[in-house]
Amino acid sequence: FHELVVHFPGARAYAWLQIWPLLAASLLFTLVIVAGFVQSVRTILAQQRFAQQIIGFINNMTHEFRTPISTVALAGEAMGRPEVLGQPDTLRRYSRIIQDENQRMREQVETILQVTQLERGDFELNREGTDLHGLIQDVVAAFALQVEKRRGTITCELAGGEAPVEVDRLHLSNAVRNLVDNAVKYSDGPPQIIV
Repeated sequence: FHELVVHFPGARAYAWLQIWPLLAASLLFTLVIVAGFVQSVRTILAQQRFAQQIIGFINNMTHEFRTPISTVALAGEAMGRPEVLGQPDTLRRYSRIIQDENQRMREQVETILQVTQLERGDFELNREGTDLHGLIQDVVAAFALQVEKRRGTITCELAGGEAPVEVDRLHLSNAVRNLVDNAVKYSDGPPQIIV
């Protein structure tokens, strides 16, 4: 029986020198994969948030267009009734409502264009001197036909005196319209609305 003994000084160091480049490459590759995975998850979450914002924007715009479209339809229907045809004042009132709602839809289109400006970062509010009472009365007049169709009433009790304010008329008008629209929609029975 023969035995061969080999003495290898620094065997561990030699083994580590042989394994170290492969180990470092594996670690680096793993870090790259983890970083790519984290970035992918962040991108997916950002896309989900963006998709939710688009859905919210579309729902908001649908809401904003539905009200003037239904008001125009009601005014047009009312103008065609025989009892209204002989009343020039009522015809003028309905015609004015149609014109106002048409203007409102144009303003909504402008709002959509402003959103693209907001995304680019060059959006500014269009502040102008506005009679707050006049703005509120215009909104109330626009909803009068819808409220009448549901056999309700809508009135203004504006006790604040003159109310000139520096605002973006379009955005403030939209806010007041949304409040009145919700009051009309979510009333039990005929709406009784006091602004």
